[in-house]
Amino acid sequence: MYLQRLTKSFFIIVILASLLSLSLPGNAAQAQAAGLKVQYRAADTNAGDNQIKPHFNIVNQGGSAVPLSELKIRYWYTREGTAGQSFWCDWSAITGSCSNVTSTFVQVSPARPGADFYLEVGFAAAAGSVAAGGQSGEIQARFAKTDWSNYTETGDYSFDPTKTAFADSMTVTLYRNGTLVWGTEPGGTGETPTPPTPTNTQPTNTPVTVTPTFTPITPTQPGGNNTGWVSPSNQASQSGGDGNGFQTSPTNAFADGGGIATDTNSGNGTSTSCTSTNKDRHAYFSYPLSIPAGSSITGIEVRTDARADSTSGTPRFCVELSWNNGTNWTAMKTGPNLSTTERTDTFGSASDTWGRAWNTNELTSANLRVRIVSVASSTSRDFFLDWLPVRVWYSGGGITNTPTFTPTGVTNTPTFTPTGVTNTPTFTPTNPPQGTHLENPFVGATFYRNVDYVASVNAAANLQGGTLAPLMRQVANYPTFVWLDSIDAVNGTNGYPRSLAGHLDQALAQGANAIGIVVYDLPNRDCSALASNGELLIAQDGMNRYKTEYIDVIYNTVRQAKYSNLRIVMVIEPDSLPNLITNLSFAKCAEANSTGAYVQGVQYAIGTLRQITNTYAYIDVGHHGWLGWPTNFDPFVTMLKQLNTNIPNKIDGFIGNTANTGPVVEPFMTANQMIGSNPVRSLTHWYDWNTYIDEQSYLTGLRNALTSGQNPFPTGIGMLIDTSRNGWGGPNRPTGPSTSTDLTTFVMDSRIDQRLHKGNWCNQDGAGIGLRPTAAPAAGFDAFVWVKPPGESDGSSSLIPTGPDNPGGKGFDRMCDPTYGGNTLNGNSMSGALPGAPVSGRWFQAQFVQLVQNAYPPFQP
Repeated sequence: MYLQRLTKSFFIIVILASLLSLSLPGNAAQAQAAGLKVQYRAADTNAGDNQIKPHFNIVNQGGSAVPLSELKIRYWYTREGTAGQSFWCDWSAITGSCSNVTSTFVQVSPARPGADFYLEVGFAAAAGSVAAGGQSGEIQARFAKTDWSNYTETGDYSFDPTKTAFADSMTVTLYRNGTLVWGTEPGGTGETPTPPTPTNTQPTNTPVTVTPTFTPITPTQPGGNNTGWVSPSNQASQSGGDGNGFQTSPTNAFADGGGIATDTNSGNGTSTSCTSTNKDRHAYFSYPLSIPAGSSITGIEVRTDARADSTSGTPRFCVELSWNNGTNWTAMKTGPNLSTTERTDTFGSASDTWGRAWNTNELTSANLRVRIVSVASSTSRDFFLDWLPVRVWYSGGGITNTPTFTPTGVTNTPTFTPTGVTNTPTFTPTNPPQGTHLENPFVGATFYRNVDYVASVNAAANLQGGTLAPLMRQVANYPTFVWLDSIDAVNGTNGYPRSLAGHLDQALAQGANAIGIVVYDLPNRDCSALASNGELLIAQDGMNRYKTEYIDVIYNTVRQAKYSNLRIVMVIEPDSLPNLITNLSFAKCAEANSTGAYVQGVQYAIGTLRQITNTYAYIDVGHHGWLGWPTNFDPFVTMLKQLNTNIPNKIDGFIGNTANTGPVVEPFMTANQMIGSNPVRSLTHWYDWNTYIDEQSYLTGLRNALTSGQNPFPTGIGMLIDTSRNGWGGPNRPTGPSTSTDLTTFVMDSRIDQRLHKGNWCNQDGAGIGLRPTAAPAAGFDAFVWVKPPGESDGSSSLIPTGPDNPGGKGFDRMCDPTYGGNTLNGNSMSGALPGAPVSGRWFQAQFVQLVQNAYPPFQP
């Protein structure tokens, strides 16, 4: 539940009775009522926040199994306002986990008492069945408004804050094949369950011990797994017709209910052929599909939630797919005629591969594209597209249903209240047992929002005012990492508003179960830079102080019992190890290498802190523009493998792009794409024959190298990307690839990374906030995260003496000076830095304004 702090969330708890053994003493065994029912409890009784957490339990009291695909749950509520809504499933114990959970938001018109919307949760065919006399498996889901505003749950039809333990709920309705089988809809009548005939009129009060064992199931049936509906995060109009595709708000199709993308007066001809060049066309891409390596692709579906302004001219959509970033396309699929009321249509199926065999690499964000064509015999037709997600079906591939822990041995001891008819146990699902170390700590996590950063964001919005202010406030809804960049930062002294313990206490107060911290104080830290160099020096007993005054203090804080249920995710020493590969010409880097201080320090930090089972260590690995060339990449892989040998089974993964602005993907080109007779990656002074041109490809390549060959890492390691400032939106963002055949022109006009040079890093002019923090966004990636809090400076534009504006005496790096002409690290280019910046970590209002203005995906009003 990463981002749960923002969401109106709920968890559907369905506990497999086939895994449950009820042992009733004497004659206490009872008859079950015939049919199906839903049990409910309110896990969050706060009626005025932006979260709601009803837990559900579907019970099959009949004598035969019921396919889950025939069932749908409806939770009735009031939306308040007109904002769109989004749904996520974070984990499920049913077959196929969340890939087999579906959702739909339906507006109730006219509104009913306590409900103008309902969320309908359903199940794919591969989800399996509810056994006779059984129950159906755990699901954790959440939903939220796209503007993250609060709901008012008081009076919501399905919300009942008095039900804090599971009980039958007639206000949560259940349907089988569209027929109401449980509950009463608001303002109407409902199914009346047949009461059971008691078999024992003298029930015993003896408590019953229920010992469920939850074991995620790895499905084996062909085509039994899917990614769920996954939204795009990028788009571009295509040639054809008017040439502008969905010219109005095309990004609205990124989310269900997030607004409408509009294609006005579609096309410039009356042909109804899907392939006519007179038709408007638009491409959507950057779908973060998570498909296990080695899977066989069995089917692909594209969904359109759409309507037209009129049925005249038989308006409809045609859809095709590309597997290589738009170079080649499948045959078109034609949809049914659109109506004037929004409707969901699906192109393809669970067994339709669109006429070709696919591999998982062709379904990455960098390669998969969906092109949608607006077709009508009238050129005055308007097409309205609400959502364009993709769902991929697959089999095999060593699927692991997250979360990867198996909470076995959980004993729930319900108290039975004798009613003379039926005894209903109360289930209280527990968190993973203490000592459990998760494979991906971001799945199922509610991360801490730094209270000091939230205050800075809101103050900045108040200062800015106008229409930008509400967009700025949305940034405060997302978690950022806490930077422990000095001994003072750990202790909350010398200008730091609170200590590490203070942040951990605030996380508990927020109800969070996870926090991100940056461990960042090695002696000779950031040895090739000045704005971020550290307080400790190797030559001045720095290693001893690092261990005793810094790491040991963090350890003694984190190990306290009250923090044992917090997942503490640690980014370990940004820039340190990469400096040992490329920057030994700098004296402090050479000293760090010759003394072994960096490697010893990283080993000590991880070896010490990872003794605590609820900590997670991710080592910084620079970025694609630093280590992507084989001459840097290969020795770095060797170094990391040796480190893993020294501290085995302590490294959880790696993070790229920390505090940097490199894009996740370059959506309009690939590294080896040929322009004329030269590959894109050959462009001098930009890629310079780098193997990788973006972060996702670099980190995928690094992960593959680390988990193969000699001394491999475990295949469970996960990658992170810092997306806090790599959005590169705004007016300078290209909307599609250049048509030029000149390599320089093509790359410069197609790239979304607008830096003057890949080596530029400080307060970059034109940057924007990137993809929002997301758990498990792609295979091999644990999360997209915001390690660098947007709005905090990278370094001062000029020297600021030690004093109130620089209490820590931080240095001045010319790379933060907008007048600086560069050095060998950035090809002697201008720095591209914004003027007027404070020292690193201090609030930089002008940069924050620009980051919000240039966010991509953009923040919506």
